[in-house]
Amino acid sequence: MGVKLITTASTVISALPTIYENKLEPYLISAFDGIEKAIVRLDPALVEVLNEGFNQFISSLGENITNIALTVVGSLSEIASSLPSFLIKMMLMIISTFFFAMDFDLLSTFMLRQFSQRGNKIIQTVKLYMMNTIFGSNALICSDHVHHICGAIYRSFYYRGKKCDTYE
Repeated sequence: MGVKLITTASTVISALPTIYENKLEPYLISAFDGIEKAIVRLDPALVEVLNEGFNQFISSLGENITNIALTVVGSLSEIASSLPSFLIKMMLMIISTFFFAMDFDLLSTFMLRQFSQRGNKIIQTVKLYMMNTIFGSNALICSDHVHHICGAIYRSFYYRGKKCDTYE
């Protein structure tokens, strides 16, 4: 859906210089011819100045439309090419989140075993401080590591029939 939208937009924008050349430029020229015929009667010297100014206007308008179209098509192409890698990264993030959630207890105990008893106490103090900061001072940390924040969600929380209301 997104790639098709970007492709369609690129096609339309790529056609802008052709649309300008085939539709807008002839219209502007015919409109200027009408203005020129009206001014020739008033002041023939003014026609020369208007012709030069109009030619510069048509030229710069065509260049600007072409440059804008090229810039927009380039940007759209860049977005379209980065879209697949974004989706792949998003899917890997979601999958890895599930694996981390499934093995949270295993990963937590492994990480805690890497530190001394003093280091574990510091980690637990930081954890408690962060939980109290983020979820308020009423947040209870469950001692069974299954649910990390109990009291912040509901005061008397039960998990598998076990009341989870103890501080760690």
